[in-house]
Amino acid sequence: GGDVGVFPHGENYREMELMVDYGMKPLDVLISATSNNAKMFHLNQLGNLEKGFLADIIAVEGNPTKDISVMKNVSFVMKDGVVYKE
Repeated sequence: GGDVGVFPHGENYREMELMVDYGMKPLDVLISATSNNAKMFHLNQLGNLEKGFLADIIAVEGNPTKDISVMKNVSFVMKDGVVYKE
């Protein structure tokens, strides 16, 4: 769930695919990469979609809880409430 360091920038989704390949459920991988990662690094304004948290979100084409490989199909990016990709 952190910075992988072994994949080029923008290909971090590959770590998620490997985690599923090695037996994790896709939903557990997503939780690991979001709220659990934020908790681990004490990033108290990240990891949840709720009031008081930073608006750092992405949207993907497809359902990553069924097929984690859709994480490479990012169609929307928002960081600190600013939209960078629509």
